[in-house]
Amino acid sequence: MINVSKDVITIGLLSEITGGIYHGSDKEKLITNISTDSRDIGENTVFIALKGEIFDGHDFIESTLENGAVCVISEKSLPGNVIVVEDTYKALADIAQFHKRKINPLTVAVTGSVGKTTTKEFIYYVVAEKYHAFKSEGNFNNEVGVPKTMLRMGREFKALVLEMAMRGKGEIGKLSLCAEPDIAVITNIGMSHIELLGSKENIRDAKLEILQGLKPSGKLILNGDDEYLKNIPNAIYVAFNNPEAKYIIHHIRKYYGYTIFSVNDTNEIRIPTIGEHNVFDAAVAYAVGREIGMDDEQILKGLNKFKHAAMRQNIYIYGGFTVIDDCYNASPDSMKAAIKVLRRYNRGKKIAVLGDMLELGTISEEMHKQVGKAVTENNIDVLFTFGESAANIAVGALESGFTGEIYKFNEINDLNEKIKQTLNKGDTILFKASRAMKLECTIKYLKGE
Repeated sequence: MINVSKDVITIGLLSEITGGIYHGSDKEKLITNISTDSRDIGENTVFIALKGEIFDGHDFIESTLENGAVCVISEKSLPGNVIVVEDTYKALADIAQFHKRKINPLTVAVTGSVGKTTTKEFIYYVVAEKYHAFKSEGNFNNEVGVPKTMLRMGREFKALVLEMAMRGKGEIGKLSLCAEPDIAVITNIGMSHIELLGSKENIRDAKLEILQGLKPSGKLILNGDDEYLKNIPNAIYVAFNNPEAKYIIHHIRKYYGYTIFSVNDTNEIRIPTIGEHNVFDAAVAYAVGREIGMDDEQILKGLNKFKHAAMRQNIYIYGGFTVIDDCYNASPDSMKAAIKVLRRYNRGKKIAVLGDMLELGTISEEMHKQVGKAVTENNIDVLFTFGESAANIAVGALESGFTGEIYKFNEINDLNEKIKQTLNKGDTILFKASRAMKLECTIKYLKGE
């Protein structure tokens, strides 16, 4: 349930905002809360009936009204205080847009196949040095999460940083039209979603839908090293190897727990994390800062405050061994980047626990094998695979000459026990897989939680 009392919304105004038809007789009733959960109904609450993969909110309309909802937004015409709309998801987006326009914050939207969450976090820490900033949290990056993030933003905030995810064509466009960003960022074009979209060109086109809502004076920031994002009109590029980019990364120096690098002629930029993929994400945030008029001192201060989001390359020592918790999600590119991070730890065994990468379609077997090759190339000592597809990581490792220990599992309890037997003080262990594999459960098991 989200409180919207400061917007002074009546049922009549709500029907205008959503373009719906109200069938009740209480247009002047004030709305103070909005909910998409039929179990979460408070005083003066409007319930929006969304159709999900498992539940359809329309099935709960009657009980919601009985439990005190003052109005329902529905795609079905029903008796009572009901606003009928064509699309309840769009209705939620329209309400969120109404709320955001009242606040009018500087808005940065971030999408991409890999690194969008980390880039969003870096941008937030930079922007927060100039503005009172709000950001999307966790998995609030889809057609429900983005509008809810916007609605939760209070009037005291002056900047908003949003992450935008997708599964198919048309989704980023809807989110962009809802959020109306001042700055849009695309981190890269990878293999995620290729099962649904068929090619990297199609993935690129779906990501470029972020332009649909970009304000006329808005700016587009892209990866200048990504061949699928080259030659986009009016784009601002950040790159390692493209001399034509506006922001060029150089002089990277890697240390235990932090990295130093430069962008153009800046002084040293220090970030409290490692890996070249994180350097790029931080450089994008640097570019955002410059584009909104921040000076280097402000930007560098923000970058140095960066903290990874939960389950995204959080590195810590527990029980005498080092844990690299990067198990929120995975793609071929992010897997390889995580393995490179693991390579830097040399005090004990380097152990990789790698699970299935989903939504790769017909190229799944080959992509998993390529990750196995990366395991070999980065001199990993022990490889655990979890899941049927991940077994091909082991195949790829062996085909490329891997000589370390390999263990393959499909049952998490068996995986947990073998890791516990194998792990010793001084070792470093990486956990990475697609979200559905829930490798964080293994980390909790090792901690005794």
